Amino acid sequence: MIPRFTPVIVFVGEGVFKTEMPENVTKSVRSMMKYIRSFNTVIFNEQQLQTFITDIEQSRFKPGFATDFAHVQSLKKQINKKKKLLDEYHCS
Repeated sequence: MIPRFTPVIVFVGEGVFKTEMPENVTKSVRSMMKYIRSFNTVIFNEQQLQTFITDIEQSRFKPGFATDFAHVQSLKKQINKKKKLLDEYHCS
């Protein structure tokens, strides 16, 4: 059997949901942890988990101004690309 991942989405801040959200969408870390702990099926063994953690830690960008700046530039590029597509769509 292939392991099944369940997405979890956590919103932080003072936002208010305008519609009913599914149980995997929460507004607090506490609610997220409660949701995650509601599952009890083991998907990965300890060795696999440690390998994942190591891989993530080694591939992470170094926190700091340069990383933040690169992230903002990447977002701006994506936004401009989407704006261009929308402009092309509306002009056709």
